[in-house]
Amino acid sequence: MKLKKRIFTILALIAVAVGVGSVCNTPNTAQAKGVPTVFPKNMRGTWYQYYTDGVEKDLSKVKITKTTYILGEYTPKVIHKYIPHDKPDFERADWVFIPGYQKQRGITWLNVKQWNEPAGIGIPDTGDDGEDGGWGENGGEFFNVSKLKGHQVLSIANTIDGTSIHNTSHWYRSVKLAKKLNKRHYKGFLY
Repeated sequence: MKLKKRIFTILALIAVAVGVGSVCNTPNTAQAKGVPTVFPKNMRGTWYQYYTDGVEKDLSKVKITKTTYILGEYTPKVIHKYIPHDKPDFERADWVFIPGYQKQRGITWLNVKQWNEPAGIGIPDTGDDGEDGGWGENGGEFFNVSKLKGHQVLSIANTIDGTSIHNTSHWYRSVKLAKKLNKRHYKGFLY
């Protein structure tokens, strides 16, 4: 009889431990599933931006695939699933990762960071660069695709030396449209 009670007690403890372990792991699993590891389909393709200040003219392009983005002729940035690391990994300097989405002023942004940056979304500034609060250079780049004035528009922004997502640039699906709308500012974006 004592043996049966002990076996029953041990089985009950194992069941409780497995149940608690499952409950504790559920949020982590859900969070991991909620973080994208590829660019959304609506962001993929070639996008153009035209800049002119009356004297200087510049046509830039960015190409986004499922797992890479290339700005002009620069080295492709390849998205990888984030692996926590304590020291800078210089072999992976061209790698990027997606910590998740951030919403600001009604716009949802996809945050993309360099491999050796902190893993949080838009990490607040530590204050060691002389700035008083705000966001540090480790906020990464932010991507958004919206339908603005009837056109699909890719917006790319950052958080450098500011307090929010700003320095927005807009990119269009065609060179003709990029030239036509080169100085357009849209509601909700910070420039």
